[in-house]
Amino acid sequence: MTIPRVATNVSNVKRLLCCLLLGALVSGCGHNSRSILYAGIQSELGGRVPVSDSQARTSGQHDLAEWQIALTTRASHFPRQHFRNLPESTFLARLRAAARHYEFTLIDVRFYRPRQLAPFIRVQTRHYLELSHALFAIERSLDPHRGKSDLSGWTYEGFYFEGDDERGFPFVIVSNLTRGQVEGSQFGRSEELYPFAHG
Repeated sequence: MTIPRVATNVSNVKRLLCCLLLGALVSGCGHNSRSILYAGIQSELGGRVPVSDSQARTSGQHDLAEWQIALTTRASHFPRQHFRNLPESTFLARLRAAARHYEFTLIDVRFYRPRQLAPFIRVQTRHYLELSHALFAIERSLDPHRGKSDLSGWTYEGFYFEGDDERGFPFVIVSNLTRGQVEGSQFGRSEELYPFAHG
């Protein structure tokens, strides 16, 4: 009787280990589950409101248009501010390294020139949460701030980074404007996809 009981216990342990392993795999895959794209953002009335594909695209187009207009406006209002732009080759090398490390594909990279450089980056990935949570590190690598209290510490007069899902719909956007005064903006398609604290 001892042997069957031991065999049963071992079998239960194996079954438990298999379940735990399967749970870990499912949990890991959950990070890339498309359901996170539709989990919604917090409503002022309570609960969450899902963001549709078309709403995500419209938000992305609106954010980019506002950023472009602000770049032009600030360039004319504050023409004397100077930024220590990274060489384009350095910026692109860092961006390619980030793409390899965080497993995203570069879709569009441009340098707007209101007066100096203002990088625009659009990427595509299935690793939604991983990219969103890495955006602080990615931005600091591409657009480093020298820690000065005044505006001279910034590298670019503007910075824009958009992460799209595999179908081309934006799920995360971060942008900033630093000519004249510092302003930042972020978009997350769900609460979990916001890269920075918000409220």
